[in-house]
Amino acid sequence: MYTTFRTLAIACALSGTVTAAHAAPVAIELGGEATGFIAVSNFKNSSTQDGIEGKDTNGDFNPAHNGLPEYPNYQIPVGSTNEGVFTAIIASPQSSESDYASLFSVEFHGGANLTVSNSLITQSDFSTLSAGTLTYDDANVIPTGTSTIAAADISVDLNTFEWDGNVTPEVTGDSRSSFDGPFAESGAGNGIFVSPFSPVFTPYNDGSGAGNAALYYQIAVDSVNGAGLTFTDGVLTDIDLQIDIEVSLFVAPFATFGSLDFPGTLNVDGDSYTFDVSGTGTLAIFSGVNLLMNRQGTGLLPPASPPPTTPPARPTVPVPTLDPWALVLLILLFASVAVAFHNRH
Repeated sequence: MYTTFRTLAIACALSGTVTAAHAAPVAIELGGEATGFIAVSNFKNSSTQDGIEGKDTNGDFNPAHNGLPEYPNYQIPVGSTNEGVFTAIIASPQSSESDYASLFSVEFHGGANLTVSNSLITQSDFSTLSAGTLTYDDANVIPTGTSTIAAADISVDLNTFEWDGNVTPEVTGDSRSSFDGPFAESGAGNGIFVSPFSPVFTPYNDGSGAGNAALYYQIAVDSVNGAGLTFTDGVLTDIDLQIDIEVSLFVAPFATFGSLDFPGTLNVDGDSYTFDVSGTGTLAIFSGVNLLMNRQGTGLLPPASPPPTTPPARPTVPVPTLDPWALVLLILLFASVAVAFHNRH
């Protein structure tokens, strides 16, 4: 989504006069229409499917459960770390139409057949949630002709959500207490900036301890390359960026765990963008943790102006033509009338 944030910059000239500068920061949202998510598996596990879905042995909701009932899950296949257990797919944002089975099978389990259960939730903002912003200064954009902004002059921010550190179980009937994270000393506004795709502050994070969905992500930008931004007559018409990033996974209540880092890329081509991050690693007590980020979307360029309309042509009125012989007869007729009129007078 293409949006603009403008501020008035005041510059003092050497003569002491004050003039308004024309430069303004312009932010391009990495929103949608979009699909994809950041998802983690082999982090929150249970020996049974009822256990991972927060149910008791009768299949009923268990208020004292230690599962993740609002996330999809699958059984880890033979040959993978923690084989045989059931693991939650901690995806953010969620959609019941996401093809978790194929993606996780190919990326992490050698193409093994996976059956994903409990994929029931589609977030209302699944297709529009912004992954961050690309910001540039429009001072060098000229109103006519072609102008460019280099990749080095573009600021990429993928940590746009200010999280206050609070984690509260949201599942009805859950008797466990809430958790105030290490950044919640004074409430909202005193937190840290994290990826909007962090599940820790969503209503689907059932619980706050290690092994639940109390995860947050910070995404670092390592390099920004490519042709940059192209403008035609002052309008953004093309984007070409190859961005190296690193997704760092943190477990909210346990700062001493450090982070598990996954390198990847963000490519922006014309009107669309694509994240490509995947990997497996170990963080403290969690081994074989899988992370996948495949968010992609469109709508980065402003809508094209409609072509100018041409007013309808006025209807032409046919000019009657006169046969030459008819003209001769008409002249003779007028002549005879004139002679007769003369003879009478």
